[in-house]
Amino acid sequence: MKILKLQWGKPSASSTIKNGKLTQQKVVYNRGDYALSFIFNDVTHLDYINLTKRAGK
Repeated sequence: MKILKLQWGKPSASSTIKNGKLTQQKVVYNRGDYALSFIFNDVTHLDYINLTKRAGK
């Protein structure tokens, strides 16, 4: 997560997700017509990335 924030700066949005017993951090960066959502299990372990079309774009 530290490297991501160093490269891309402050995220467009951030939230916490409860996934069973796991608490994950969702960090979203808006890039043009798309949003990249990075889901971290903790600050050093990336679980997955979602690419979605931004609403209204």
